[in-house]
Amino acid sequence: MKKIRVAFFAEILIEDFDGAIRTMYQLIKRIDRNIFEFLFVYGAGPDSIAGFESLKVPALTLPLTPVTPWQYLAW
Repeated sequence: MKKIRVAFFAEILIEDFDGAIRTMYQLIKRIDRNIFEFLFVYGAGPDSIAGFESLKVPALTLPLTPVTPWQYLAW
């Protein structure tokens, strides 16, 4: 049986970083390796994730334009 290949991109995959990441790790730990082949691509996190192929890429922080309180009111 041919495996389904999945590429998963994220900025941060540090376990227990926040609620969203905790949920992602709960799902990752339940991946059926007989059906799926994952590649994780991320900026911050461990060197490998649950034994799957992982690619840690450099992260670049860009300066943001200062936001004034009245700009939030426009939304």
